[in-house]
Amino acid sequence: MNGTGPETSLPRRPSDAGPFQLGDRLVEPSLNRVRRAGASSALEPRVMHVLTCLAHRPGQVLSRADLMDTVWSGAVVNEEALTQAISQLRHVFGDDSRNPRYIQTIHKGGYRIVATVRSPARPESVGTDRRLHGVLAVAVVIVVAIALTPFLSRTRSSVSLPPAPLEEIPFTSYEGREICPALSPDGTRVAFSWDGGESGNYDIYVKQRNTENPLRLTDTPKSEFYACWSPDGASLAYAVEEEEGESIYTLPAIGGPARKILDTPVGFAGLDWSPDGRRLAYSARPDAGRPLRLHLFSFATGQSRELTLPAPGTLGDYRPAFSPDGRRIAFLRGDRTNLRDLFWIPAEGGDVHRLTYSQHSVSGFDWTPDGKSIVFTAGPTHAGGFRMWRLYVEEGTLQWLPTRADRPTRPSSAIDGPAMVFEEQSVRCDIWVVRLGEMDGEAGPSSPLIASTLQDYAPQYSPGGSYVSFLSTRSGSPQVWVSGVDGKNPRQLTEFDNAYIENHHWSYDERYVAFSAAPGSYTSIYVADRETGEVRRVTSSQRHEQCLGWSRDGDWIYGKSERDEAWWVWKMRTDGSGRTDLMQKDVFRMAESRDGRHLLYSRADTSGVWESLVDGTDEHCVVNEPETVVPCGWRESADGIYFFCLYDGDLTLRFLDRSTGVASPVISSAYFLAINIDVSPDGRSVICDRLEITGSDLVLVDQLP
Repeated sequence: MNGTGPETSLPRRPSDAGPFQLGDRLVEPSLNRVRRAGASSALEPRVMHVLTCLAHRPGQVLSRADLMDTVWSGAVVNEEALTQAISQLRHVFGDDSRNPRYIQTIHKGGYRIVATVRSPARPESVGTDRRLHGVLAVAVVIVVAIALTPFLSRTRSSVSLPPAPLEEIPFTSYEGREICPALSPDGTRVAFSWDGGESGNYDIYVKQRNTENPLRLTDTPKSEFYACWSPDGASLAYAVEEEEGESIYTLPAIGGPARKILDTPVGFAGLDWSPDGRRLAYSARPDAGRPLRLHLFSFATGQSRELTLPAPGTLGDYRPAFSPDGRRIAFLRGDRTNLRDLFWIPAEGGDVHRLTYSQHSVSGFDWTPDGKSIVFTAGPTHAGGFRMWRLYVEEGTLQWLPTRADRPTRPSSAIDGPAMVFEEQSVRCDIWVVRLGEMDGEAGPSSPLIASTLQDYAPQYSPGGSYVSFLSTRSGSPQVWVSGVDGKNPRQLTEFDNAYIENHHWSYDERYVAFSAAPGSYTSIYVADRETGEVRRVTSSQRHEQCLGWSRDGDWIYGKSERDEAWWVWKMRTDGSGRTDLMQKDVFRMAESRDGRHLLYSRADTSGVWESLVDGTDEHCVVNEPETVVPCGWRESADGIYFFCLYDGDLTLRFLDRSTGVASPVISSAYFLAINIDVSPDGRSVICDRLEITGSDLVLVDQLP
């Protein structure tokens, strides 16, 4: 180690260190916060732990091994987690690795703090060759001060307490769901869509403050969404679900005849009115097979032009929102793995700029009136809870805005004031089982198999039918869990910090579960031992890599990687060696056939279940139904293939007899309200997750902090 001070043990927790000044930033470890000039950034606990370790020995080099052993003690991660943490710290501090002002990388050595570190109570600078003396003493003082605060109400305390929840005012509490709120420019009215308590048809309503009954603006058998205000508050624009595609209409905000502005192709996803009143930004697909794109419509010309061109095979760009000055349009972009982040583009077109990294599921956002920040809500999965954040656009810093609501979504701000409205959702997600009959279309009643007060989803039977693996947020963040086939004795198998987890697959001996996880910006493949609980990483690269399954002999793992805007399917040995490319295809689910000679899989670019030789050649379709086959909803049995199809919007389980090539129905969708579905190996039962948004109401915030 470099430095002149004596060696001291590193803090075992971020909270072991009290507040300290790092350069021009105030670091508050107990709050996982970094502040400067009124703005603050929230750090993940482990990222803050890395920072406190480095600040504990300013000027000295800490090796990567020491940091990994201290910060990730007992956790199964590789050194990329540390690399990501350092990258996040540099992003928060606006630091440059080539010309560092805060954190310096020492080649083959580690990292060191090069900025001045000092106690906030002592304004004089402490040289970078001195330890941060008195950190633990400051921590003791802070604890005492917090304890004495109730008894010193007349004393102005310098202690920074956790941020207080927003002052929320219930705005609606109607039966059913009130969604897509939009606050009027002056903050006095809210436009929203409401199903009237009868699921399936949404109309546009406007409600004023201090009134109970809303004004109904539309009354049609079609659903209307994405209401947005004209800058003068006199009109609303909104989207209508037509028989083919969607359309955009406008109408007076006090009621009156609607006027169609334009028709859009399928896949409409967001609408906003420019501050000068001359344009509409909207998101739509050019056709069903391509990603969502941003478009700009001109009222003067009646024409639209494309603003963005996202990569093929991705979710694309959606939810556009003009900045208050009209110069920029912020939007969400979903990548190939459905990780979503905030971006912006000049309103006249140009380069796309990224604002956030790996926010996973972003449920809505809006600009603040000054145009300096964006308020958004996000969570690790769509099934889990969300938090509200304030992003300072130029600094790239984040401020947590605590809400009493567990699932705040779709915030909307007023242009002329500090008010905001958001949607508060109530969600239930459990795992259910349906016992099947004797291939006659009959089935026993569905019943809960795995349930908790939080979210349980994505169930998978093990190949021998002995266990069920699933994802759950019951420990606070999404993790892989395993239970008996009866749902009893659930046990947590992974312990990641807010990682995005998906695609879990059993080995055929039922010993291991392979899965994809993204602790940072990229998904990688991990393997968990069901018996010992050991988790190890088997892939590592700066690109998305996802798990597709196992070979029947247990020697190989199948996966796919994103390369050059395409997905490549490959196999590798379980120790990470011997990787061999098989095909260039975007595959959803894959399994070796029972004879071990073929691969069965579903594809993102087309429907059906497909088959090839194990080397990826001689491809042909084996489940070639005229309707859409659910990509992850199929399983091979001894005699054929069970698969789920969407027939006229209904989910139906069917069985393909491989000996005759004939498919017949097993059970209808009356039992399923599902996202992820699996059939037991013996074909006697089906498990599925049932995600239900039980309601949603609107909440007002008069004053953003």
